[in-house]
Amino acid sequence: MANDLSFQCRCGKLTGKLSNISKLSGDHVVCHCSDCLAFARFCDPDRVPAVVDGVPLFQTRVSRMTIASGKENLACVHLTDKPMLRWYSECCRTPLFHTVDNGWYPFVTIHVAVLDADCRVAAIGEPRGHTFVGDVPAAQRNFREVSRFGIMVRFIVRMWKDLLSGDFRRAELFDPATLKPIAEPRRLSLAERAELNGQTAGRPET
Repeated sequence: MANDLSFQCRCGKLTGKLSNISKLSGDHVVCHCSDCLAFARFCDPDRVPAVVDGVPLFQTRVSRMTIASGKENLACVHLTDKPMLRWYSECCRTPLFHTVDNGWYPFVTIHVAVLDADCRVAAIGEPRGHTFVGDVPAAQRNFREVSRFGIMVRFIVRMWKDLLSGDFRRAELFDPATLKPIAEPRRLSLAERAELNGQTAGRPET
């Protein structure tokens, strides 16, 4: 059964929803990669999860997401030289979304923490599994790893649906004409990256 699922930043200035969402409309996973942890530290050093806990994420079609208020509070950053773009709210520095920096590749990954806590499990289910677990000590990997191949296949299917239908131009985070991000991306300097990654690596694995 499909549901609408609301989301908001911590202070409530930015709000929106995912429409017609079900367990089959996206991938709910927990990511343990260093970049997700670094992004959490970039947004708020006091709210960084331990490596073993990871970051719960839900990836779906761009056409399913709308922003109702606070779009002017959006900001985005490149943590590396790669095209991955990470979005957050400037008002309260809440981690929000992941995309690439080009609207021709339509997908959106949303941080599960910003989804309505009362409805999100019913809407998107429990995580399919965990991914990028290399930094998690082997003794603490008491969870199921998700197949990256399966994730990639479903990702490609969803992306092509948005491309072939023209729905990619409905992406809230990109200008529909130019397909450029609606906020000016910032790219961290090498010094900023080194500091951020060093701090993240130094966290105790509890």
